[in-house]
Amino acid sequence: MSMQRALLSDGIRLGRLAGIEINLSPSFLPLALLLVVGLDPIAGGLLAAILLAVLLASSIVAHELGHALTARAFGIRTRAITLHLLGGVAKIEGEPRRPAHEILIAAAGPAVSLLLAAIFFGLTWLTALVAGPWQGAFLYLSVANLILAAFNLLPGLPLDGGRILRGILWARSQDRRGATISAARGGEIIAYLIFALAFLRLIDPTGGLVAAFFPALMAWFLLGAARAEKARAELSGRPSGQTRPGLAELLELARRTRPVEVVVSRASRPRSTIDPEREVIRYPDGRELYIERPRRSHPGHDRR
Repeated sequence: MSMQRALLSDGIRLGRLAGIEINLSPSFLPLALLLVVGLDPIAGGLLAAILLAVLLASSIVAHELGHALTARAFGIRTRAITLHLLGGVAKIEGEPRRPAHEILIAAAGPAVSLLLAAIFFGLTWLTALVAGPWQGAFLYLSVANLILAAFNLLPGLPLDGGRILRGILWARSQDRRGATISAARGGEIIAYLIFALAFLRLIDPTGGLVAAFFPALMAWFLLGAARAEKARAELSGRPSGQTRPGLAELLELARRTRPVEVVVSRASRPRSTIDPEREVIRYPDGRELYIERPRRSHPGHDRR
């Protein structure tokens, strides 16, 4: 199992929310520990820090639940929501059929985070009249949700902003494959910029290895995911919106273009050399259909 799959493994099942499994990956535990230790001074005690960490994790679940429920509205099922070292992920089964659906599903998560940021900021204002650490705690949650929304809106896959960008490009070009490749390139650029930030944190006297670790890990994860999205799109081999022909369509095509030679091996590789007069149809799974057009006689030549 690759490290990326280990980060996203389902791990511990916490329960179900709106019919969707909520899981806790083992990789989330180090992050939870760091959150509790880091939030102790803000919360004013260990129990309060644990509660604050739970509220932050719940904000991440709410973000992913926004994606899942919006996808459900368009007939797309979500198997689970998993919290992991780098945040959370909604494991949505299926792809949006229309660009508008893609945009709305992707935008739902940041919209929930922005709403939570506004709610926690309101609580910050209300608790200003009461003595205690909760004003700082609610302000922290407000800022954290704001950062979560802003980061996810960066225009590159696999981030939400990349999916929004893909939806916009898909709507303009009617080519989901090309839109995916462009949005994935945006994700690669973002990953390299975060790598540069991690390097600057590493050489900064006030930073160091610990300060550079999480940005570098995030960049590595984003780069791998962006490349995987681009590779899947490139291997699809045909623009979005085109459907795979069935047997009846192929037989009709063969009837109208005689003589026809189909050269497909079990290994999805052609068995013979194809001359330039043949037309090639390639499918996403690697199979190829070769159609040989009838040769035309040249003027002035007798046919005997």
